[in-house]
This record gives sequence, structure tokens and C-alpha cells, in this order.
Amino acid sequence: MEGKPYLDAVEVLFVADSMTQKAAMQSGEAHMLQTEAGKLAKDLQTVGFQTIFKLVTVYSLMPDTAHPDSPFANQAVREAVEYAINREAIANAFSYGFWEAQYQIPYPDSPAFNPNFNARKYDPEKAKELLAEAGYPDGFSTTILNNLSIIDRNIAVALQSNLDAVGITAELSYPANMGKFIGDTNSLTNILVMQPVMGAANYNSTWMFFLGQNAMWNKNWLPSPEFVALKDASNTAPVADPDLIRAATDQLSKEASVIPFMLAGLGWIMQSAVMDTGFDQSPSTDAIRSEQIWLTKK
Repeated sequence: MEGKPYLDAVEVLFVADSMTQKAAMQSGEAHMLQTEAGKLAKDLQTVGFQTIFKLVTVYSLMPDTAHPDSPFANQAVREAVEYAINREAIANAFSYGFWEAQYQIPYPDSPAFNPNFNARKYDPEKAKELLAEAGYPDGFSTTILNNLSIIDRNIAVALQSNLDAVGITAELSYPANMGKFIGDTNSLTNILVMQPVMGAANYNSTWMFFLGQNAMWNKNWLPSPEFVALKDASNTAPVADPDLIRAATDQLSKEASVIPFMLAGLGWIMQSAVMDTGFDQSPSTDAIRSEQIWLTKK
């Protein structure tokens, strides 16, 4: 075929270890690497690799609101958790320049993002006051479930430290398969699930996948009637309406029933020879145009 030097084939390698991934890129064994926006991406960017990230995922805590005896069934406790998290410090420590602190569920470029959002910012004394008002002046113990294959262990430790400072003692648990673990157990109470909430171009799809009836944590996370009414109004609108979607996401934030804490997402690290990946043609960097990729000749 005349024109671009199109590829005869694309070989996909599955490499779990980040140091091995880095070595493969630096040796030229691999041309592209899909990874989170973090230290590995920054290290490779620093030495001259191309980086493309579109951050549409908001890492959040999903509190156990379904069980009446769970402390998180009380909105004041959930608000205390929000005030306890030092998002700015976490961003400074772990963002490597790719993201900033995140206070609401929609990602910044989403039509659902509220530019006038009234965030609950870091205030440990306010957190302690709310815990005392909720009947937990001495705090309580809980468990944070983290999907280690997605979210860095050190971020979970930072959250654990923030909560401990206001009296919430959190044990960290790392199920090998988060969905299977929760689905098989079905008896977990008093937990916080660390969950990436990916923002779709139409946020109604996000409701269905992450906050719908079949979501993996729906036995521990109980949506309020107010949120359900707003979500249903958005879902049944003739066309996607940013105002209706924003009303639903703002309701979740008002209730602190989903607690966002950082912006993240997958992206690609590429050799300088890689051309026309198609990443700029989609809201997500997951969509790759393998049929049009080509390599420059050296």
C-alpha cells in the first residue's frame, strides 16, 4: 500500500510489573504502554517519551450506606470523612503533575462538572465536630477496600492516615478480585470501597455502570430516594441534558454518599516513532485506532 508505512500486525503484551514495563519501553522492545498517570508515566515522560492522558476517571470512596448499623448510614459521618481528607496534599504527593485535587464526581471537562460547586475542603476539626454530633466523639473503626491493581497502595495509606487523625481507625484490605470478593461475601458492613468512577461522554452511562442495580457494591451502597428521582429524570430525558445530569451528581455530593478524592485515568506512553494513534478523536484514551497507526522510518 502506498502512503504511510502501515503495520502488518500489532502484538499486545501483558506485563504486570511496572519496572519491567519501563525497561521494555526504554529498550525499544515495546512501542506503546498503557498506564495510569503516575510515577512511571512521569519517569518516561522526563526522558523524552510521548505521553497522552485524558483524565476522565474520579477515584472515590463508596461508603456503606445500606446497613442501618453502619456509621456511614449517617450523613454527618460521611461529611466528616470528606473534611478529613487532605486532597491537596495527596495530589501534591502522588499526581506527578498530571492531576489536581478532585472535589466532585464529574471530571473537569465533563458537561456535568459544576464550576460553582461548594466543596467540603480539608478541615479536620470540622470532621471531629461532625463525628461527635453523630454520636462518635471517640471515633470508630472501619475497613477500606482497595483494588490494588488500579489504585496505588500508598494512596490508600494516605487516606488511612487522614482518617486516623480525626479518630476513624481504618484497616486496609486488598482483595485479589474486588468484584468477586464483594459479590461472594455479601455480608460486609461498615466499609469504604475505593472505586474509580469513570465519566462517560454521556454521564447517564456512568449511572448505569457504577451506580446502577447491578453495580458490584450495591449491597453496601444505598442510593437515596432524592438521588434516584434525579437520576431517573436524567435517564428518561429525550436527549442527554447536562443540567439534569449535574443535578443528580450534585445531589450525591450534597449527601456525601460518594466521596471523590482524586482525578486519574489511563493513558499512553509512546516511542517518538508512533504516529496517528487516534487518541485525539475520542473522549477516552482507551479508544485506539490500530488500523491507522504507523511508525516513522529512521
